[in-house]
Amino acid sequence: MPTIVVHPSDSQAEVSSVTQALKRAKAGDLVLVQPGRYSPTLTGEQFPLVVPAEVSLIGAGQASCCIDGEGQFAPSFHPISTELSVLTLGHYSTVSHLTVTNGGGHGIAVPPGVSATIQHCTISQHGDHG
Repeated sequence: MPTIVVHPSDSQAEVSSVTQALKRAKAGDLVLVQPGRYSPTLTGEQFPLVVPAEVSLIGAGQASCCIDGEGQFAPSFHPISTELSVLTLGHYSTVSHLTVTNGGGHGIAVPPGVSATIQHCTISQHGDHG
């Protein structure tokens, strides 16, 4: 299983942002997010972060690995808009061991008809749904 390592400041990592890693990722890849705070102002994240089908996004731990939406979105209702989420998951994708916070709108979106896994995550401080 190919692995892409993300770290905001370590030159040994393949990329410095989750955005860059997910743009490179293909089905079957593992994206390992090292400790740090990942946001538009700190690491250049571009939301929503779309986890491609069959890709696993695994953080170093909820306490040390945070994706911060910086309040970028407004809540949406009727219908709920996945474009206003910090993370959007593809079919059979996985996200785990991360904190996803401060999206303004939504935290993690799983579009209708998509089967995805979210485990061991802290999802907090969103203006709408977690």
